[in-house]
Amino acid sequence: MILSNITASVIICIIIIAMAAYECVAAQAPTPIAQTAATTQSADVEWPYYGADAGAQRFSPLLHINRDNVSQLKGAWVYHTGDVSDGKTTRMKTGFENTPIVVDGRMYISTPYCRVIALDPETGRETWSYDPQIKKDAIYSEGLINRGVSTWLDPERKPGDACRRRIFIGTIDARLIALDAASGKPCSDFADGGQINLKSSVKNIEHIGYYGEFEETSPPAIIDDLVIVGSAVGDNRALDEPRLHAFVVSRISMYAAAVGFAGGRRPRQRTDQMVGAAWGCGRGDALDAPSANP
Repeated sequence: MILSNITASVIICIIIIAMAAYECVAAQAPTPIAQTAATTQSADVEWPYYGADAGAQRFSPLLHINRDNVSQLKGAWVYHTGDVSDGKTTRMKTGFENTPIVVDGRMYISTPYCRVIALDPETGRETWSYDPQIKKDAIYSEGLINRGVSTWLDPERKPGDACRRRIFIGTIDARLIALDAASGKPCSDFADGGQINLKSSVKNIEHIGYYGEFEETSPPAIIDDLVIVGSAVGDNRALDEPRLHAFVVSRISMYAAAVGFAGGRRPRQRTDQMVGAAWGCGRGDALDAPSANP
């Protein structure tokens, strides 16, 4: 769904207001915001996954904002990504579909151009931004969108080490990129300089004549040291379109060796290259964010 500029601004404002409560704890009986804030203690409550937890339950224990005081909310801050197009300056229109994550006291968002931005969740101040330089003049079957990022903490690295916490994004041009959560720089020890081309070894890719036939639109799922991404393809455009794929990228702390899987089948082969044999079920898309049961 492509959203208007006004709708996108409203959505990000709503998200920001909700996340502003991440340092508050459950209140007692519903009372006005000012009174509740003065009588509660502070505790860190984060939103480290697209759906709050690995299983995407979207549950928050915070009760500070409730039906009795929600009408008193005021915007804490507004941040404009600037990544907006009505289709006049790009081949496709943009749509803001991001759900931020908040972890280690920092908010991470993605934009329709697949930029990743780190913000201070209390002030909205930008800490860093990373631009994967997607082709904005290309055709993408899903338009210019991205729904979010995922994060992983390397248990073998010490606090302060580069890429101890990583931010992963799947881009609209089908790359998986790992970034240092502290600096926004690509993690050079992941795959090829910090990224994997997920189109490698995918059958029938880009044969119809447009660039964005195979895409990533949603944040990956992470289980232990595995990062799992789905795929989106341009539906109903040809008889021999690319198949739906899911990829497992193993040992994300040191290197990446990806194999494809679908429908519970075993991969045909595993190689020592960045992307192994792709395996698909032949139809359908994995558009939404995958969840996991670790």
